[in-house]
Amino acid sequence: TTKSVGNGLRLYEVHIAKMIEVTHSFCGKEGDTKDTNYIVHWNYVADKTFMGRFSFSCKFAANTLKTYGTGKPEQITVNHRGNPTKETISTLNLSGSKAKQFVSLVKTLKPQCDGGTPKICPGSPYR
Repeated sequence: TTKSVGNGLRLYEVHIAKMIEVTHSFCGKEGDTKDTNYIVHWNYVADKTFMGRFSFSCKFAANTLKTYGTGKPEQITVNHRGNPTKETISTLNLSGSKAKQFVSLVKTLKPQCDGGTPKICPGSPYR
């Protein structure tokens, strides 16, 4: 994930941003859920490699969007139990110096192992 996609961001940071944006959408458009401690878990796989499990609370997602502000809304397709639906989500504003700040934030997020059987950890091959 060393490929740069512009503005000092690697594809890795762009993928983490998307996870946070979708978490925020899942929790509620304004991050206003009944339980801000609700957590969305992401298993991140890139190029047949397990990159790690990331867990974001609704509160973290809402605070992140509040910190960076929002960019242009984006329409995505979400598959829920095999049913694709189109949703419009808020995106993080990662323009200018905010991109560098976001890279610093991502460095603090430590990918975890997936505790399933067999246990799979970051860097492991994924089929």
